[in-house]
Amino acid sequence: MSASVLMDSVPDAMFVVDERGLVVHTNTQVERLFGFTREELVGGSIERVVPERLRGAHAAMRAQYAAAPRARAMGGERRPLVGCRRDGSEFPAEISLAPIADGARTLTLACVRDVSERRDLAERLRATNEELERRVAERTADLERANAELRSSQEEREDILRAISHDLRSPLSVIHLKAQLLSRRVESVDVRAQLSAILTSVGRMERMISELVEAVRLESRSSEPKSVSLSAFLRELLDRTNGVLPAEVIAVELDGAPNVLADPAALDRIFVNLLTNALTYASGDSLVRVEAEVAGNALVVSVIDRGPGIPAQDLPHLFERFWRARRARQEDGLGLGLFIVSKLVQANGGRIWVESEPGEGSKFRFSLPLAP
Repeated sequence: MSASVLMDSVPDAMFVVDERGLVVHTNTQVERLFGFTREELVGGSIERVVPERLRGAHAAMRAQYAAAPRARAMGGERRPLVGCRRDGSEFPAEISLAPIADGARTLTLACVRDVSERRDLAERLRATNEELERRVAERTADLERANAELRSSQEEREDILRAISHDLRSPLSVIHLKAQLLSRRVESVDVRAQLSAILTSVGRMERMISELVEAVRLESRSSEPKSVSLSAFLRELLDRTNGVLPAEVIAVELDGAPNVLADPAALDRIFVNLLTNALTYASGDSLVRVEAEVAGNALVVSVIDRGPGIPAQDLPHLFERFWRARRARQEDGLGLGLFIVSKLVQANGGRIWVESEPGEGSKFRFSLPLAP
């Protein structure tokens, strides 16, 4: 197969150029890419396919290459290369060069490829990336503004909450102290009973304020999970709350339970609330039991009482904000206790539910992720 036939089978435009920059041979792809016939190019300067404004620089580069010819692959150019068609239109190009020995002289084989589509695609991708970056920057700025507004709103809410809490608790403290003082000084049984009712109501009001404060703060509360042994945690909790939670009627059956990943402060609130709730409704001196079992990657904890149970129609609403079950007494608060517990459990990566039958007691169950 002749060299001419081989060159015509190559998909790139090919030129053979001598030391003076004169075209010795071309292939058919040159005619398709540049629009010149072979007869128009052979014997003429290679600069004819270079834009006129670049011909001087191209001749200098050609002379530099001829002084030390070497193979050069496509895509290695440090500056953009431009081809010029017969009609004067231009296109971005990539060129590979290779020296060819021809007797006493050295020719240069140049392969030219039109990279217009690739450049256009790269430009579209660049424009798309710039647009995406612009949108991401705008979105990030919007999120930062939203976060700043949220932080400001949370701080404002905390300030209002502290002010309300202080303004409500201050007069209650005065009422509480005065009622205690009067109860020590009066002898009338009837008056003492009235003062006792006042103290009870003040205590109820203080619990309501505490529940409201806790419910609002839950939304901005940050969790600090740690590996916790629930058995050791509950023993310490019952020792610390001795006199408030009667440890003698609470059976902790957690020996051998694996550690969980949870915030100890949240666990404290969860157990105090659930145990207090269970003790409130437990029948007589029946035990309140705390059990646990592994379920997949979680530990499911159960707080079980032998109380009157919960009607089926009440079960779906137990963890709703401000909802109070039909069995609740008037002094039981605002209906935020179980709502707070559910939010704390969720914040620690778990869920909470209730299993109960009227007359059979209740089992409050919640899951916590196992510690790694």
